[in-house]
Amino acid sequence: DRVVLESLHAGAVLRVLLNAPPGNILDIATLSELEDRLSAEQDSKRLKALVFEGAGANFSYGVSTPEHRRQTVGEMLRAFHGLLRRLVRLDRLLLAVVRGRCLGGGMELACLCHRVFAHPRARLGVPEINLGVFPPLASVILPLRSGQATADLACLTGRTFTAREALA
Repeated sequence: DRVVLESLHAGAVLRVLLNAPPGNILDIATLSELEDRLSAEQDSKRLKALVFEGAGANFSYGVSTPEHRRQTVGEMLRAFHGLLRRLVRLDRLLLAVVRGRCLGGGMELACLCHRVFAHPRARLGVPEINLGVFPPLASVILPLRSGQATADLACLTGRTFTAREALA
């Protein structure tokens, strides 16, 4: 499974492990699996929080770069945006545990969470601009989390940040 769900604390916490190291890429298959698995869990009355984590050394390198092709980009964006819409509507606490790289769509997923717990050596950023692609979700989410100036720096330069810089 590319996504592993683990029920903790008598069903009050759902650990969502992105299980495709080293990069835990959010490709169409992973996004679809995650959407299906979360839809099956979301109605639990016991569920209070979801904790997102990446298997291995990294949280996520983000959405699949090869799926940005004309033939697949529409499906990939529908899957990614659908997942994020589901999470926004979910009336549960969302947490992210970030180790290693947390980039692009992985960073957007983490930023959507109410709290992000980042290892001191974590690197967070939206480097899509270096590939000639603008990060649309980050441009909306980051100003709310970090302020417009920092969001512009991240989105327009592709710069990555340490956990300490991201916290500041």
